[in-house]
Amino acid sequence: NDSAASANDIEMVEARNSNDKLFATGTIQGQVDSPGDIDHFSIMAADTISGTTEEVSEASQWVVVCMTSSNQGSALAPRVSITDASGGFLSDGDGESTEAVTADPDAEPNLRIENVRITPGETLTITVDPGEDTLAGPDEWYRLRAFIASFPVSAYEDGGYSCP
Repeated sequence: NDSAASANDIEMVEARNSNDKLFATGTIQGQVDSPGDIDHFSIMAADTISGTTEEVSEASQWVVVCMTSSNQGSALAPRVSITDASGGFLSDGDGESTEAVTADPDAEPNLRIENVRITPGETLTITVDPGEDTLAGPDEWYRLRAFIASFPVSAYEDGGYSCP
């Protein structure tokens, strides 16, 4: 999974939240296999997991990506990017670009990208870049969780989702 073309799929499992709204979630654990190793993962949820809001009238999905690493004992605080099928960087719910979002070693979880709105059924690529100074040591790992929901997801600090 060293290029977007060879991205590993993250298996997304469908579920319903306490309000009976559909979402899918998947988790993967990665590690640095060689110095400077960059990993690519793809996610997609069925287009049946879609919804609208008062502000968004066309069917949409909302994506959340979170990561733990250094707050659980890893030596990493990697950068994460999310791109669409054409390689374009997406924006989160606050309008911030998802290009090279850097993990915060002191945050819980270390990284959060919330409410990237996409077209139902769209495939996304998540790129994890641990940085050029990695050594491929046993302490260079991360856990990444992705959600694709039929609704805008409440923020982590508001109890909207859990991160491994």
